Amino acid sequence: MTEIGFYHLTRSKLQEALPKLLGRVLDSGGRALILCGDAERARALDAALWLPADPPWLPHGLAGGEHDAAQPLLIADQDIPPANGARFLVLVDGAESARLGDYDRVLDLFDGADEAAVAAARARWAAGKEAGHSLTYWQQTPRGWEKKASHPPASCSPAAPSHRGTPRREWWPACCWPWCAVLRPCLPAAPPGFGIAPHPDARRYAAAAPRR
Repeated sequence: MTEIGFYHLTRSKLQEALPKLLGRVLDSGGRALILCGDAERARALDAALWLPADPPWLPHGLAGGEHDAAQPLLIADQDIPPANGARFLVLVDGAESARLGDYDRVLDLFDGADEAAVAAARARWAAGKEAGHSLTYWQQTPRGWEKKASHPPASCSPAAPSHRGTPRREWWPACCWPWCAVLRPCLPAAPPGFGIAPHPDARRYAAAAPRR
């Protein structure tokens, strides 16, 4: 099972947000394959990753060179096995991979201002859930990236411990409602923002749910 993180770009462009995420990969000692939607984007990203001031150094290269195996960050426009032995996969521009299970961690970045990109991300979330992967949803805030959702969510389990004598299965919409607003992992409906109507009982349960 692979951990797939969905990163909803709402406050910055890809070329502004990606360097810091890649810096974290390198800081952890990891390597990454960055899969782009086409060759033009791959070349543009190759040039852009030499420019950021934070982090100041992101060693990388385009796939297909003689030094691919030595590259900490490898940029590709084809779904190829990572020649650099990467355990991280970064998906941009809606790129999809049939090799998700070959990686420990996948970062899927999508443009929140593009309705088609958001719809495609929602479809990839559903596919990842169906495949049994561990999913997280991250949203940009003034404080940086914040995790807003996960699947499977521990708080949605009917078998989870109850609070103040109230079985959790009786109030689970309250804990699920906020993050179902985006990727709808368990509720049949969710709040606006992704073109989905609110769950009819969500606010009532939210008001009545025990606060942890």
